[in-house]
Amino acid sequence: ALAAEGIGDPSLVDTMMAGFSGLTPFADAASTIQVLKQRGQRCGILSNGTAAMLATLLEGHDCARDLDPVLSVEAAGIFKPDARVYRLGVDALRLLPEQIGFVSGNAWDAAGAAGFGFRAVWINRNALPAEYGLDRNASVVTRLSEAPGVLQ
Repeated sequence: ALAAEGIGDPSLVDTMMAGFSGLTPFADAASTIQVLKQRGQRCGILSNGTAAMLATLLEGHDCARDLDPVLSVEAAGIFKPDARVYRLGVDALRLLPEQIGFVSGNAWDAAGAAGFGFRAVWINRNALPAEYGLDRNASVVTRLSEAPGVLQ
C-alpha cells in the first residue's frame, strides 16, 4: 500500500502492520459462524496474515473457539491468490475444492477462490461493481450474515 502511494518512509510499515493486530470481527461474524456450526459445517480461516498475527487477532474473541482450521499462507510460502494457498484449505479439510465454501470481503480473494474451484461468496458491503467475473463465478451478498443462505 505504501509503495502504491509512493510513500517511502519505512517507519510507516511497522505502524501500518501494527494496525492489523487491533482489528475486530464484524458484528455479524459470531452469529454467522454459529449458524454454520449448527448446520454441522466447519468454519476456519485461510489468511495472508502470519500465524502469529492470526493468533493475536483471535485472542479474546468468543468466535475463535469455533474456527478450525486457522491457516496462514506461511505454510505455502506465497500469498493469495496463488492456488497453492487455497490448496492448504483442501489439504487441511480433506475435501474437494467444490465441497468448500469460501467467504471473503475481498473481490480478488473471492475470485482466486472461485478460480481454484471453491464455492466462493463475495461480501460486497459497499455495492462495488463486480470485478473478476464474480457476478458469474461466485455468490455475491452484502452482509456476512447472508453467506449461510448461499452455502446450503
